[in-house]
Parts: sequence; C-alpha cells; structure tokens
Amino acid sequence: MDIPGNIAISTSFDITADNYDLLGAANRRRGNIQNPMDTVNFRFAHMTSVVQVKVMNNSENIGVTIDSYHFKNLVVVGDAKVTLDLSGYANRSWINTERNSSNVRVSEPDEEVDSGETYLGEYNFMIPQRLDQAVGAGGLEANMPKLYLYYTPESSVQKEAIISLKDICPRDSSTPITSWQMGSKYIYEISMRLDGGVLVTVTTTDWGDPVEAETPGLLI
Repeated sequence: MDIPGNIAISTSFDITADNYDLLGAANRRRGNIQNPMDTVNFRFAHMTSVVQVKVMNNSENIGVTIDSYHFKNLVVVGDAKVTLDLSGYANRSWINTERNSSNVRVSEPDEEVDSGETYLGEYNFMIPQRLDQAVGAGGLEANMPKLYLYYTPESSVQKEAIISLKDICPRDSSTPITSWQMGSKYIYEISMRLDGGVLVTVTTTDWGDPVEAETPGLLI
C-alpha cells in the first residue's frame, strides 16, 4: 500500500470582508499502528494576528472625540495553508498574499474620551505580514503600512495622526516591531497630549485570553 506524501489544505482570507480568526490543525492516522476507533487529537493554532487600537487622552482638562481610524497599505488577501508531512509534522503558512493601498478595518467610534480616560477599539484579525514592505515598487515611505487616526479636541477642528507601523517600538525597547506573527496580539497604544503631540508604542503578547469575534470562525 502506497503511503501518500505531504497533505495540504488551504482557504482564502480577505481582511476587507472577513474579521474572524482562522484555526489550523492536522493529524496523520497510521492505519497499521492505530486502532480505527482511536481518538484523533488535533492541536489547533491561530493562523492570524490580532491587532487592537488603544487611545489614551493624557491632556489636562481637555476632552477629545475619537472620530475614526483605519489601516492602509496592508496585505489584504491570501491563502492560509496547513501542510502535513510524512512524519506527522504540521506546518502553517500564508501563500498567494497581495498587498494594496485600500483603506481597511475602518472604524468610526465617534466616542468622546475625557481627560485621563482611554478608548479601546475592537479586535482586528489580520493576515500575518511584514510592516516594512510597501505597496508597489521602490519602497516609498508613503506606501508603507500605516494607521490613520482622526480625532477632534473640544472646541476645535478635526486633526489627523498618520502612524507608520514599521517605526513603532514596544514601550521598553528601541527596536521596532516590523512584522505581525501568527498567534500574536498587537495593541497600538496611542498616548495623546493635545498640547504635546502623539506618542505611539506597541504591546505584543501571545493570544492569551480568548479573543471574541463577530463570527464563530472558520476551521481548516
């Protein structure tokens, strides 16, 4: 009896339309070793990254309204692939990815944040990707992955903060995080002082606590 080679399965994902996690797992049953009635154990792992925006109003006695924010110049489509080799090792990867300049994950909270308070945005499930690669040729800074934040201070006009994701460091490090990895959570913490500008850091953790999604998710 011939033993099949690598087994692979994939599914497409589009972050302009889909906002759920993908879980990937695989197992090879060896018919001449295992009893047909034995339980097949799967170890599922997250295929996406989860990204969240947190805005802290550290201004004194000035409220601010978080109008909207969105991401741009990201990898927006791709195929999540799980491959199982002859030894039973499962490899997870992303293939056929495409980056474009569309605005994605557009949020419009229109939420007032008083002095000393914090706004915490929704979870965004992203395709793992490099943050130091641009749309198109030439690697132009304008075409690098960015976060656009629009806010309005009290008794003022709307302002814009354009945040280049490849330049953002953790609070305790001077080394920028230049990629989103599978199974990791990234919280972009925007500390805002209306009399002193905007400071952005990123907190990176494992998936950790359950992350709620609007859909039950897709198993592959």
